[in-house]
Amino acid sequence: WYRQVNPISLGTDYPTWPPIGSQAVPWQGNYDGMWNSISGLNCSTGSYQGLFAAVANSTVRNLSLSGSVTGTTNLGILAGRVNASELNYVSVNSGTVNGTDLAGGIAGEATGGSLLVSCINWANVTISGSGACYGGGFVGMLDSSQVSGGSAYGSVSALSAVAGGVAGLALGTAKIQNLYVSVSSAGGSVGGVVGRLDQSAVIQGVSSSGTINGTSETGGLVGVCAGSGMVQDSSFAGTVTVSGSSDRVGGLFGHLLGGRLVREGSMGNVTAGTTTSVGGLVGLQAAGTSISQCYASGTVVGSINVGGLVGGANGS
Repeated sequence: WYRQVNPISLGTDYPTWPPIGSQAVPWQGNYDGMWNSISGLNCSTGSYQGLFAAVANSTVRNLSLSGSVTGTTNLGILAGRVNASELNYVSVNSGTVNGTDLAGGIAGEATGGSLLVSCINWANVTISGSGACYGGGFVGMLDSSQVSGGSAYGSVSALSAVAGGVAGLALGTAKIQNLYVSVSSAGGSVGGVVGRLDQSAVIQGVSSSGTINGTSETGGLVGVCAGSGMVQDSSFAGTVTVSGSSDRVGGLFGHLLGGRLVREGSMGNVTAGTTTSVGGLVGLQAAGTSISQCYASGTVVGSINVGGLVGGANGS
């Protein structure tokens, strides 16, 4: 184990920090911050930027961080990528992350069964890419990995890309559970927790608030669910606002393209201007999906296909 016995300020000795490890050769080891901090982190160019470029088969725990990371892809205050690793009580107390794709307050992406336990993020994340580019409060992409406990704050702005308060994209066997999220999110496809939930990813026991602004497929919890996963025992109590002539906007899901909702609640207001398919729970529900034991309160404002629960539904 590497153990940090005092706070560390990088700003004076390292005005520009060279990340530890690389994409090809990730750092591997065990690091215990012993409840100390690392501040003044500044990474300003390229991909795989953060305190670590990449981390694999490792444990990082009891550490708080702050700083600024700017680059292209795979950006995070802690690491550009976390693979097959465990993060326990890692906190990003302040900072900014700016990139084109795969950017998160903690890591650009978490893969390979990684586990993030009781982590906190206060950093603001901005993604300048468009289309299939992902930004999240914790990670840009959560791939067959898990976030359990903790909380997410700050903001995620993805312009015309995919943004989520915890992850821009969650796929594979990803799971997000027992988390509090209060993030202001903006982008193309936007969710208060996940921008796009795909394959068999699951959200369970998550409470979300904040202000959610999108241009298409926008929801208080998830922008679009495209897989066979499930969201249960979760709630949203913020505001969802979409301007212009976009479509598929809901208090929980913008577009329920696959999967199911169980024991969900939305207490937020949904305001969608000239939008088509606007619902208190789901903007547009596709055939083969299900919603059970759910409720919605608050106001729903839209133009075409507007419903207290579901704006539009296709098939059975």
